[in-house]
Amino acid sequence: MHDEANDTGQPGEKEAEIRRVVQEMEAAFNRHDADGLVRWMAEDARWVNPYGRLLVGREEIRAVQATLLAGPLRERFARYHLCALAFPMPQVAIAHIRQEPTSATGEVLAGEPASIAVYVLVNDGDWRIATAQNTLIGAPSA
Repeated sequence: MHDEANDTGQPGEKEAEIRRVVQEMEAAFNRHDADGLVRWMAEDARWVNPYGRLLVGREEIRAVQATLLAGPLRERFARYHLCALAFPMPQVAIAHIRQEPTSATGEVLAGEPASIAVYVLVNDGDWRIATAQNTLIGAPSA
């Protein structure tokens, strides 16, 4: 594994940048904003949604997300928690994000299924999601 502290940047700088991406993804989801979600994806990104569908490319991901956010997810909100972060190479990050369902006011909904997402991000000047998998995992822990 790559040790971020050996980089020329400030220790923790890359982690802060990844946290910002995760926060922006959460905000876009909670606004039901498909354009905001794909803003952080590479043009040729791969995304497996919680329903097991592989989406290829930013435009396909945006189109499917727009349909879901306007349909079955229109009343859904979530809190994203960065659980684990690794930098196997200086310009590659692997992030595990727990997504807990919340009310519109941010209260965690007990008993509702949560999900965990794995993002592989690549930095080509900005961190972008190259590939991701989002998996339903059951109710969030109390």
